Amino acid sequence: MNKRRQGALWLAVGLMFLTAALAGLAVQARPTPTRAPLSALPQRLGPWLATAGDQRLDQAALALLNPSQHLLRSYARGQDDFCAVFVAFFDSQREGRMIHSPLHCLPGEGWVVSRRERVRVDGPGGPWTVNHLILTRGLDELSVLYWYQGRGRVAASEYVDRARLIWDGLRHGRSDGALARVISLNQPAPAAALAMQKAFAARLIPALAAILPAGPDQPIGEGDGL
Repeated sequence: MNKRRQGALWLAVGLMFLTAALAGLAVQARPTPTRAPLSALPQRLGPWLATAGDQRLDQAALALLNPSQHLLRSYARGQDDFCAVFVAFFDSQREGRMIHSPLHCLPGEGWVVSRRERVRVDGPGGPWTVNHLILTRGLDELSVLYWYQGRGRVAASEYVDRARLIWDGLRHGRSDGALARVISLNQPAPAAALAMQKAFAARLIPALAAILPAGPDQPIGEGDGL
């Protein structure tokens, strides 16, 4: 068995373990509400201003994701810098109702993931490691940042987040968490687009931390390089 297949096998075993653990976790985890509604996220984040009223997911997407709360809002800095923000919060997670990786739902309608990497966001309490995707469709390109945030931590890795979810469930009876995603055009200067998004994320992460439930024993700010 080559190393790639062996790695895939161990990943499948790990996912089976996580699924079983999460099924048991649902029995004891209690719903944990946010400290304020997601809609209370400030309309101003440093130089960034919300551009319009909040939007809502369509009914099909809501039925699929089934979050406790969600936020769809656009921010702008000046005339050229725009970020579309999506946050989905779950007051408790269990098998069949939990955060899913955007890698499973973002590609669609002709969009293809052409690049995937981890990038560092520096900011108050940081640095934080988050995911960066480039989506392409014909000549169009989107730049996407996303991360998992909850129980006082920020994680780039879905598997690290779920492992922590099990630990917090067993130790504290907590399984709440959120997915945060930022989308912008990746043109005409990709490097500038990414720098712009990282500057915005440095404002967004602490602002979300003030709204999401407090961590049980670990303050936000520990970088996750996994």
